[in-house]
Amino acid sequence: VKAKEVSSQMLLLCAWRSVKELSLFLGDLCAMEAGKSRLGLVTSQQILEMGSFMMDLLAQTKHRGAFEQGYVAFTKLCECLWKSEKSELHTHPVQLLQE
Repeated sequence: VKAKEVSSQMLLLCAWRSVKELSLFLGDLCAMEAGKSRLGLVTSQQILEMGSFMMDLLAQTKHRGAFEQGYVAFTKLCECLWKSEKSELHTHPVQLLQE
């Protein structure tokens, strides 16, 4: 029984860590695209999908650490959107708030 408890706890821990790391990765990816070193790795549509994903993540996450990292990533995404010269990206933070 104890082995099952440990493995379920480890699974949960790894899942939260994955959520935290994924959030930070997406935030950093958006920050790179907004900066001077635009790599062209993601399209405008993908950035919009990242925004929707992060909104869902923040709305549903109960783990404090995962929420905090999601918030950091979301602020990077919003900065990327606001700095964008593309109108569909620049206006997206307002649309996210209205949803």
